[in-house]
Amino acid sequence: MRMLSSPSLPSIRQSLVMMLLILMPFCLQAQDGSTSEEDSWNHLFWKIEGQGLKNASYLYGTIHVIPKDSFYLDKSVTRLFKKADKIVMEIDPSEMQSGGLGALVNSFRGMLMPKDTSLQSLIGDQAFLSLQRFMKDSIDTPFPLYQRMRPIYISQYISTEYCTEEELDSYEIRFMEMAEDKGIPIIGLETATEQADVLNSISLTEQAEMLTDVLSNPQKSCEQMEEMVSLYRRQDLIGLSELIGEADEFSERMDNALLRDRNQNWIPKLADWMNEESLFIAVGAGHLIGPDGLIVLLRNMGYTVSPVI
Repeated sequence: MRMLSSPSLPSIRQSLVMMLLILMPFCLQAQDGSTSEEDSWNHLFWKIEGQGLKNASYLYGTIHVIPKDSFYLDKSVTRLFKKADKIVMEIDPSEMQSGGLGALVNSFRGMLMPKDTSLQSLIGDQAFLSLQRFMKDSIDTPFPLYQRMRPIYISQYISTEYCTEEELDSYEIRFMEMAEDKGIPIIGLETATEQADVLNSISLTEQAEMLTDVLSNPQKSCEQMEEMVSLYRRQDLIGLSELIGEADEFSERMDNALLRDRNQNWIPKLADWMNEESLFIAVGAGHLIGPDGLIVLLRNMGYTVSPVI
């Protein structure tokens, strides 16, 4: 992948973002965000109050990696970030840091296929040869680096490495740096292993179909990524949902695993933590919108969730 814009960060943090990168297109996956007042959804930054909370908490929808020249944070986000008692992210970065190399190895081990399964047998001989040629000629990646990886990770690696020439930035890395600078603790909604397990719950057959689709038209992935960044910069959550909803490869089961089920798991944690402290919650923008999104789930619990304008 292309270099991120913070060269001073430790390599473990870079590796964390690589894992977040795998989820980037999926965390902007389609949920039905239709509403009679669609414009009311088109915000990335939300205030959570009510239900006896002593102090408001805030919810921010991220895109995990983005071209550096497209990165933007409003001053209101920075100001309210600094007032939070804790920062909540999908993964606690200290898990990777405290675990050292062992934690990193365990995380990447989850990206590997079962020993009794080969990539060639999954995608077929012709697609396998096409993959070898593409990886060598288009993105200059040695064969041993990907031959044992699950197809879903190869698909996203191709999409990002092939489509992104410019320097990348990351909201997660920026928020980590800001929290470290201000001495604000970060907590995670799930572990890196749990996040990898979400992707690994998608059948290898479905993953293989996704990979062959990417190989058949890699330029389509580039066009989708470019439009995704444009919609995100406009805070157009409805447009993002519709864009990814057009992708044929996303089954209802995948949608449930990647978004709905995780949101349901996160809500009790957020409710408990918000009762104790003011939180700044930063998760993929796709987790915010729709009937199973965090905004609706929080409102269903009686919280007032309103955009910060």
